[in-house]
Amino acid sequence: RMYAPVNSLMNFGVDWIRSMSLFKRIFDYFDMEVEIKNSDNPIVLDKVEGSVEFKHVNFHYNEDRQILKDVNFELTPGKSIAIVGPSGSGKSTSINLIPRIYDVISGQVLFDGVDVRELDLAFLRRQIGIVSQETYLFNGTIKDAVIFSQTLSVVRCTTSRYNTVHIGLKAIHHSIYFITFCSPGQINITISHSQSFDISSFCQE
Repeated sequence: RMYAPVNSLMNFGVDWIRSMSLFKRIFDYFDMEVEIKNSDNPIVLDKVEGSVEFKHVNFHYNEDRQILKDVNFELTPGKSIAIVGPSGSGKSTSINLIPRIYDVISGQVLFDGVDVRELDLAFLRRQIGIVSQETYLFNGTIKDAVIFSQTLSVVRCTTSRYNTVHIGLKAIHHSIYFITFCSPGQINITISHSQSFDISSFCQE
């Protein structure tokens, strides 16, 4: 009877030290200077088409290893493009340059004909949705996951959108419904299902 309480007290010190170390790392992260900033006069487009163009893009993390060299391609609205290559060839880096997770070293990334560095950063990132190969759904229902990133005002006015997404998901994955509960780590949800829900979370009406 004495062992368990004493053992808990002994472990408390370990947990305390570990927690303080984690908090220090968290606050160090928040104190980091923001490297990607808005231009002096950021642009907000009145109408968005969704075209993306890379013009003579060069990028590297370290100067001794070039990741992207003179990359050129154009993606027009309604079209798809596949970027293929071995690990470390710059596939994810290319995608991350569009919402300005990083900025190009030289060249331009254009969104609807405008350099992404000239666009308002919040506006630009609202126009882009990224679904990674490994997704994570928080503890809750599928509906919670779909509306997670939306504000309350958006949620109230987009019931038809959720009905549309619900019907689409039922047609593709008839055994999955909005009220389905997602367990931590998506134990009961396949990767393709979770990716579909991620796409649904930022698709437009």
